[in-house]
Parts: sequence; structure tokens; C-alpha cells
Amino acid sequence: MNKAAENIRLLILSLVVCFLTGEVITRIFFKAEISRATLEKNILQASDVRELIRPNEDPDIYYELIPSMEKTFKGSIVKTNPEGMRVGADNTEKMRKTEQTMLIVGIGDSTMFGWGIDQKDTYLQQLEDLLNASDHGCLYKVLNLAVPGYNSEQELAVFKKKILRMKPNILVLHYDHNDSDPIGDEYLPDYIAPEVGDNFLHSALVKWVIRRVTYAENKNRIYVKGENKRFQNYIFEGPAYSRHLEALRQLSDLAEKNHIPVFVVLFDTWIERALNQDRDIHYQVLHKKLIPFMTAQGFHILDFYDIFQAYMKENGLHDLKTLWISPSDGHPNAKGHRIIAESLYRMISDSVCNRRRIHLSYKTINTVRDFISIVNEQVFKIRYGIFRPIEYQ
Repeated sequence: MNKAAENIRLLILSLVVCFLTGEVITRIFFKAEISRATLEKNILQASDVRELIRPNEDPDIYYELIPSMEKTFKGSIVKTNPEGMRVGADNTEKMRKTEQTMLIVGIGDSTMFGWGIDQKDTYLQQLEDLLNASDHGCLYKVLNLAVPGYNSEQELAVFKKKILRMKPNILVLHYDHNDSDPIGDEYLPDYIAPEVGDNFLHSALVKWVIRRVTYAENKNRIYVKGENKRFQNYIFEGPAYSRHLEALRQLSDLAEKNHIPVFVVLFDTWIERALNQDRDIHYQVLHKKLIPFMTAQGFHILDFYDIFQAYMKENGLHDLKTLWISPSDGHPNAKGHRIIAESLYRMISDSVCNRRRIHLSYKTINTVRDFISIVNEQVFKIRYGIFRPIEYQ
């Protein structure tokens, strides 16, 4: 018995000595990897879009907009509220949903975020303005949770961990063809929040180990194993593409479970005028197989391939550069966002919010939730209707 106790004491002593040795080595030789000040400085030294974002402790979200921020970026003011959502210059209040509010939440990447334009010109803000100017009998609030660079897996994580608790009436999902790119594709695996690894022991060794594990996890997410086939620099087949389809499938399941209709803005700024989409390889590779997949998930799809083809034909254009923020940057300008907003407004208004079409009086409904439960029975019509794009002068 004494020998066993002695062995246990020796084992504990050995572990303590090893731990303390590791602690000393970490603090001397790996200081830069665990020093909070150094890590924060490295994050702040990033340029371009990284001026607006910070790492998120959740590895599935990976990064997010800096909360309570106001900066000039690409010639426009970018302001966020304490929850990290982009808001207008005069918006400082936290969103509170009431029974009189129809809450629409948008999740997407740099296009929905409003890359290079003011918040008032983003299509979600314009959508809110259009809805509130209409005669639908209730107040609309549209929240913008888009973050530049997000892909489908990150959008799923944000939907699970941020949006569901808001209990939105409608989700607008912005889809760009780079949504199949791996998480953090433009970031090194060491893009990790400085606080990751902090522990109650204040141990440098424990923090170093945790951050090393996080680094390995990020590396696996960024560098997806297997061959990914690309067309015009977009992944259209391979492991990364399959993962993004699975993320969309999971988002659909969660939305259906929580009775949230999902409207997808299937965006494409790089298309050119095509007389026959069946002969357009861009359409065949990137759009054609997505439409039946998204329809099968129950998404309500606003495909901008068709809308922009009609726009180019009407205006005698070969491409969409007149809707770009610059000749070399395909992000839509204010006019491009207006087209998206009015198209989305028409889709939502005609299919969900128009009381005349579904023969309802809002005053006879006790709550917005009652209204939505009835409307959801009608929303399937949109899948089979023919949507005609708005004419622009």
C-alpha cells in the first residue's frame, strides 16, 4: 500500500515538473504565440477588408464584423451596432422585435453587406424602405448580418447561433458562386481571436496547446482534401462543393423546422449577354444544377441570371459593368442594389405580404405569427410562378 502511494506521489510530482518545465519553455520561446498584446497587434496590422473584421471564437463562424465600429472603407462609411450588424449612420439602437414587427434577416457575403456603398444604398435597406412605404399594415425591420467573404458553411453557423434566436419571419439568403470556397480561404490558419486559449490557470502552456489545436482545425477547413474543379475561378465540383451543398441542406432543414421561409438571391455579376442560355456554358456549369437543388430544399429563388439577361437586352448591353462600383470591381453599385431590392420587394410583396392576393385583412389577425402561419400556406406559389423583372429607365 505504501509503495503504491509512493508511486502515485512520484507520478504526480513528475507531471507537475513536466508541466512547469513546459510552462517555462512556452513563456520563453513561444511568447509571441501566446502574448495577448502581440496577438492583438498582429490582428490590427491586417489590411483591406480585415480593417472591418475580427476573429470569432467559434471556429465555424471563424470571423465577424467588429462590433460598435465606424470606419471609412472603399469610400463609404461602415458602421456596426453592438451586435456586429451593419447599420445606418444614425442607427445606434438594438433591434427589438414586437408583435407589430415583421422581421426579415439577411445573411450573405460582400454583395449583401454593401461593398463600396453606403448602408442606405444596400439592397436590404432599400427593401426595408420599400416595404414600409407600402400598404401592408405592419412595420418591417430588415437586419443585415452579411459579412464579406462568408461562405455557405459560415452562413449556416450564423443562422444556427445568431439568427434563430431572433425568430425572424423571413430569411433572405444571398448566394454568390464563390460560396463553395472553403472557410477562411483568404486567411491563414493562424487568424485566431487573441482570447482563444485563455484559461483560469493563466497557463501559457495550456493556451499554446489550445491555439495549436485551433490552428490545426482551421487548416483542415481551409485546405479541403481532394480535388476541387473550378470554372472561371468558381468551385463547381469536388469536396468543397459537396460541403457547401450540405450546409445549404442543413440550413433548409432548420428553417423548415422553425417555420421560416427562405428567399434566395442567386446573384451573378459576371454574366454576359446570351441569346440562348442552353448554349451559355456559364449558365450550364454554375446555374443550371443549382436551381433544382435549391427548389428541392424549399427555397424561393430569385435567379438574377434571368433578370440581368432581360436588363441587358432591354438596355442594349453586352455585360453588367454599368452596375459595378468600378470597371475592375464587380460588386454592384447603388443602381445594382436598387435592382436587387426592387426585384426582391416584388417577390416578397406579391407572394407573401400582399393582403389582396391572399384575401386577408391584417386587422383580423391577432399577431404577426398568426399572419405568417397562414401566409406560409400560400408561399409555395412562388416556385411555379413566372417572375417578370421590373423595367428600368
